[in-house]
Amino acid sequence: MITIEMAGLTIGIENRFMHSRRFEAFRTESTRPDFTVSVTDEELEAEYRLCPGRKEYLEFTCTYRKIAELLPDYDAFVFHGAVIARRGGAFVFTAPSGTGKTTHINLWQKAFPDSWVLNGDKPVIRKLEGRFVACGTPWCGKEGMGTNAIRPLTAFGILNRGEKNEIRPAAREELLPMMLRQTYRPKDAARLVKQLGLMDACFRALPVYTLYCNMDPSAARMAWETMGRHLPE
Repeated sequence: MITIEMAGLTIGIENRFMHSRRFEAFRTESTRPDFTVSVTDEELEAEYRLCPGRKEYLEFTCTYRKIAELLPDYDAFVFHGAVIARRGGAFVFTAPSGTGKTTHINLWQKAFPDSWVLNGDKPVIRKLEGRFVACGTPWCGKEGMGTNAIRPLTAFGILNRGEKNEIRPAAREELLPMMLRQTYRPKDAARLVKQLGLMDACFRALPVYTLYCNMDPSAARMAWETMGRHLPE
């Protein structure tokens, strides 16, 4: 069994095929996990039917889904987005796959050498001590961009491709459909209700912007000039 520290939680993972190196930055010697997950043969077979692949990768994917199912019990949920950190805050950028999340956070790193990637693909968002935080996870995209860290969540950005750079507050009617598509939704009804409440509280508490961006570093500077204003004093 592998035991990791992630999002302020200790999680046991009963692995059979996964390489322990996937979890190297998150490993802990703790013997008292908050919860433990494992993947059955039936679940691996179902995953293979959806997306054929190596058992090692299928188990890795299924494991995170099982963790995501339990996270609402701890005021947390998985979100599909890339998180860039700067000056004590964390900025989450979300978009359909292939729209340019990785490109945009790379632009931040070019424009701001003091910025760094907290998670490139599937961070955990958790409510801790009354505020929402972004948490690094081992599930950080094919590029492996991520850090085992927790930072105060500052703002969300919904990315779109554009010839010129623009940013505006997201309209409420576009916010909910996008955010629902970008989260794992638990099968358990009680956990789903709790997660929806958490998401609603999160998106009400934090600013959300719609961005149209090109591939120039000026796109990152535009985002920072607006979103960076929300850093705590």
